[in-house]
Amino acid sequence: DRTFVETNIERIKSENPKERLFSITFDNFEELPSAKGQMALSSTFSCFGNQWRIKLHPGGYSESLTGMVAVFLERCSGDRELAIKYSIGFFTGAVNKI
Repeated sequence: DRTFVETNIERIKSENPKERLFSITFDNFEELPSAKGQMALSSTFSCFGNQWRIKLHPGGYSESLTGMVAVFLERCSGDRELAIKYSIGFFTGAVNKI
């Protein structure tokens, strides 16, 4: 099962010119399907000439332990192989942006 979710995607300024930072907010997270294996897809965003999106499994991926959330970064465009480093963080409630 796939659910397309309204997402707010905002680029955040970084002092490192080789780094791209984004804040991606899933609207109404608590209302997303929470059964294991169900997926919510973010809107796409552009970075380094490619389109990307977040694949979120609020109830976990098929191999996840109960109570876990699974998150994947998916490239939606481009055909050449890329080597990237990325990290994902979670915040609840209001976040103060600098």
